[in-house]
Amino acid sequence: PGSSPARGVRDLGSLPSPTVAACSGAPSGLSGLALAAAQLETLVPASLAGLGESRQRYGLFTNDDGGILDDLMIANRGDHLFLVVNAACKDADIAHMRANLSCPVEVVDDRALLALQGPAAEAVLTDIVPGVSAMRFMDVIVTDSAFGEVWISRSGYTGEDGYEISVPAADAERQATADAADPLAHRRCRTGTRRVRRLARCVPVPEVVGPP
Repeated sequence: PGSSPARGVRDLGSLPSPTVAACSGAPSGLSGLALAAAQLETLVPASLAGLGESRQRYGLFTNDDGGILDDLMIANRGDHLFLVVNAACKDADIAHMRANLSCPVEVVDDRALLALQGPAAEAVLTDIVPGVSAMRFMDVIVTDSAFGEVWISRSGYTGEDGYEISVPAADAERQATADAADPLAHRRCRTGTRRVRRLARCVPVPEVVGPP
């Protein structure tokens, strides 16, 4: 898989479901975002207070013994933190946040998430959403497209360079069809490829870590 020139589009619905955690009405002079970051740092061993706007960071939910509950992506969207958790653990993750955070946790369930991964990902997506080539690793943006408002990150979560594209659920099939129509896009990838590439880059693989 590492030598393939293709990018992969995962099956719709097989990627993590996006979840938004936002704070408002923060006490002690903290802004909503600052309070959300401070509280989330008690659940995730990562520095979030210094996370820049339009940047994201990889993190892990841990239990009281330091064991791993789940992995997630955390993005600074300016006035709130945007979290992407694994679909299989979504209910448990949301319950964990609501039980331990005083800021509101809003669940976004009307969008689909597509992954465009591999060496040709930038060229393929640039044809559809101009300007994404300027994104750095771990950048996030919100922008308009022919498929409605899209939320894009560049984390290459599979272990390759790549983009994760959140689109309105009603437009997901059209977006995926447009991606696949590009002559550079000629292979679908499933979880086996992701596991190999993540291990090669020393990125944790949830299925290997196992349940807490």
